[in-house]
Amino acid sequence: MQWFPTFIAATITTSEDAKANGMKEVGEGLLLLEDVKARERLKGEKLLDASKTPSLHKWADEFLSDDTVKNVVPGIDKVAKLIGDVEAKTQSAASTS
Repeated sequence: MQWFPTFIAATITTSEDAKANGMKEVGEGLLLLEDVKARERLKGEKLLDASKTPSLHKWADEFLSDDTVKNVVPGIDKVAKLIGDVEAKTQSAASTS
């Protein structure tokens, strides 16, 4: 998802509806980024590798450390727990069917 252009458009628009819709899409993009960091913590999977994508890795760390972002995006531990709970329920349902 390329949500950065949407973020820019949402910040300069005068339409409150367009701004709200744009920021919703940006939030969804941020949740995807948070999900990557949470999967890394939960599963030990390296999805955002500093050696392969150093600029993106640095940006993600800096972005998620920003105070404004911290107030919008749930914490990594919370997302990791949610992912773990969903995966456990999915596996449990698959084994009983």
